[in-house]
Amino acid sequence: MSDPAALQIAESLREAIITGALAPGERLREVALATQFSTSRVPVREALRELTADGYVELRPNAGARVAQTTAADVQVLFDMRIVLEASLARSAAEGAATAPSPDDTAEGAGGGGADPARDAAREAVREILAAGDAAIAAGDNEQLAALNLRFHNALGLLSGRTGFTGLLRQLTGRTQWLHSLTPAHLHQRGDAAWHEHWEILAHIESGEADSAAALMTRHLERSRDALMARHRGAPA
Repeated sequence: MSDPAALQIAESLREAIITGALAPGERLREVALATQFSTSRVPVREALRELTADGYVELRPNAGARVAQTTAADVQVLFDMRIVLEASLARSAAEGAATAPSPDDTAEGAGGGGADPARDAAREAVREILAAGDAAIAAGDNEQLAALNLRFHNALGLLSGRTGFTGLLRQLTGRTQWLHSLTPAHLHQRGDAAWHEHWEILAHIESGEADSAAALMTRHLERSRDALMARHRGAPA
């Protein structure tokens, strides 16, 4: 999508959908959106096509555009993809920690190389996110916790060093945040336990335990998937 106006409209609508400001099934009228964004219908139409390709919008013949509906099957597929990707990224992050020089080696110029500033910054960012999440749980701020959950998983992608997958990871975690906004009770019931699991995953990454880090990430995402699917079906979580 090359039109800057269409890009801005798509980003604004995507944010509104992900945060729940636009509800599933809500009509997206081209004329109203063109007025809202002070533009013509052409970039609006292009933005809606982009969001349709991403799965956030449904374009129906003779019915126009609506915010997409989600199903339990969508949750299953989304988490299947996340488990494969994020378990691999957690493994890579732990392997990177295992081969990184110790502070003493770095200071003495030994160990086959110096410190990795990008990895150190990513690790510090993850720790800051986790500390902020602890504070959000204590304050009962589920909205803040949802945003921090998104940031944690994206930051682990950077910590893995496999930056070529960060775009895909952000797309998947963004869709997960959308599901969270549709089932807010999930965050209240799962938030504390999930956050403890985040700390545990990071501990195994920092200690270089690649198999354990990958396994913990898999179990973490499976639990989140199961809780979300239960809420989505209207069953007790």
